[in-house]
Amino acid sequence: MPASSPPQKADAGSLLGAAVGALIGGLISGKPVTTTEPARVGAPVSDLQSLVGARGGQAEGTLTSKGYTYRGGTKLADSSFTYWEQPSTNNCVTIRTTDGRYQSITYTKPSDCN
Repeated sequence: MPASSPPQKADAGSLLGAAVGALIGGLISGKPVTTTEPARVGAPVSDLQSLVGARGGQAEGTLTSKGYTYRGGTKLADSSFTYWEQPSTNNCVTIRTTDGRYQSITYTKPSDCN
């Protein structure tokens, strides 16, 4: 009976290498390459994290220029929550604003944008 090899674990380097390989393969093949992150409720929206701490009114221009669509909002205690639909993925994003500044930008349940 042949000896079995131990199970291998994926490390960050091999995962990054696979992602880069897929990106390069897509570029070479001419097929569009999209990088979308999973829309887990509560997960930060990575391409908007630079807006955390920004004044709400000023940052809205950045959201619309990136293709986000305003879907509504609500107020709870000392914070406002606005809901935005992410372009191309149609994921729903919530922005919590307190004292006029963005405090967090995370994915939320799709029904918040309906």
